[in-house]
Amino acid sequence: MAEDKVNLNTASREELARIPGIGDECAERIIRYREEHGQIRDIEELAHELKGFGEQAMRHLREHATV
Repeated sequence: MAEDKVNLNTASREELARIPGIGDECAERIIRYREEHGQIRDIEELAHELKGFGEQAMRHLREHATV
């Protein structure tokens, strides 16, 4: 359900890090990206814009996050 998903545009580092497969480092990179580029429009944007977000991380984001 969408209400159970973490919003990538508003979540804290701690909330992002609780997504399976993300952790502190990736959470920090997501926050830095949104601070530099504004709101994330689509989860797939991260796969294209941030190096190191492989298929496994993207699968977890698709399942546990929203924008």
